[in-house]
Amino acid sequence: MRKFTAIAFLLVSCQFLQAQHKLGLRLAAGVATMKAYRVTPEYNYSQAGLAGSAGFTYDLALNETFTIRPELQYTYQSSSESFSKSVQRSSYIQLPVLAAAHIANSPLIVYGGPQLGFLLSANRTVNSVKQDLKPSFTQTDFGFTYGISTVTGKNNLYYDIRLYSGITNMYKAIYDLGSKTKPTMVTIGVGYRF
Repeated sequence: MRKFTAIAFLLVSCQFLQAQHKLGLRLAAGVATMKAYRVTPEYNYSQAGLAGSAGFTYDLALNETFTIRPELQYTYQSSSESFSKSVQRSSYIQLPVLAAAHIANSPLIVYGGPQLGFLLSANRTVNSVKQDLKPSFTQTDFGFTYGISTVTGKNNLYYDIRLYSGITNMYKAIYDLGSKTKPTMVTIGVGYRF
């Protein structure tokens, strides 16, 4: 059994070694919300704020149609609420693993997959007073990313539009008061593959 497993592993490894792979950079800007459910609208951080991301991509072409793309991204999200005019900001290291499909006879690529995030910072500003929220936030975020991109030239430069939808509660249970706050982020990005 061990020999069979070792042979299967070697065959799969050889397949990946033969596959085309490209390292890349991606920068994006957009908007984010941190919508809480079961909260009155004026207390909800559902007013969109600035968002952005920057990081590395690694494209591993399985064949001419399908690609696996793990990424390492720094993301910044902000949103506001209307009652006290406070602004909430957070930053994460995000690790999406995306499956991409190249549309035949087209420069378009559709992709999607899970994304895991690790909280770096979280704060709220009310009347120019900044409050650290990191202790009340969950330290990991999980959700799904979907998008579409188009490539130009020799497939090195690309543009994309991406939606991230978080499914975990941003606040620890003792702080959320049953509100279940979840992030959403829409970005437009540009990337380059080496």
